[in-house]
Amino acid sequence: MSESPDYYDVLGVTRGAADAEIKRNYRKLAMKWHPDKNQNSAEASEMFQNIGEAYDVLSDKQKKAIYDQYGYEVNESRNDSCALYHSNSTLSSFL
Repeated sequence: MSESPDYYDVLGVTRGAADAEIKRNYRKLAMKWHPDKNQNSAEASEMFQNIGEAYDVLSDKQKKAIYDQYGYEVNESRNDSCALYHSNSTLSSFL
């Protein structure tokens, strides 16, 4: 994803959105931007990846809490060793 995306904006939900709303919007957008429905579209492929990344973070309570507290930049500052992506790993306690 380019620059500092707001995962809530990507999924079209507010910060206080319920898990069900996040999931519903993810499914709707994933269907809309799926590469099989938008063949030969680089934009659709990028949007699909962005939507998946946003849902991966916002659907996991621990990742969402870290994102809400520190934002996207925590990923940049830790050279992709971000707690957002490694929060379930036993190695995360050493990062």
